[in-house]
Amino acid sequence: DETALIYSNTIDDYRNGESIRLTASGSTYKLKRREKTGASTEEKTMTDDNAIVGALVSERVAQSLEQITRGEEVQFVLAIPYLGITSAMKLVKTGTETINGTNCIVAKLEVSNFFLRTVMGEPSYFTFEKAKPHRLIRYAGLLGLPSPEGAQQSGIAQSHY
Repeated sequence: DETALIYSNTIDDYRNGESIRLTASGSTYKLKRREKTGASTEEKTMTDDNAIVGALVSERVAQSLEQITRGEEVQFVLAIPYLGITSAMKLVKTGTETINGTNCIVAKLEVSNFFLRTVMGEPSYFTFEKAKPHRLIRYAGLLGLPSPEGAQQSGIAQSHY
């Protein structure tokens, strides 16, 4: 019985040779991390039937934008294989904004897990265009790559269409 690979993402940090590869097959998430070029690979596996991986969060926000726009709270479960945990997440509308003439909805991503909330230190904000196709205009929060010193870093990523 084989399960199809439904998600695969690799981040290579060319500054130091580290890489992280995340895959999802059914409800199983595997994280392979290489700390330095040529070094051994660390692998972590976890299973959760209801969770999504972090790289798909912006897609989940886009799919929920109609509910968020109406002021409804949207909840989902996030799998974090690197830490070996899952966490309930909550999306709420924080307001509207106009960016370069585009009307946008701003949604805040809140974490319910106390440990993860402490690690993140701050919520993440997703700004999507209000009209379809609901493109991501700006993201503010934790970034996928650590700083050159290995520390977690936050920042802003803005898209121009």
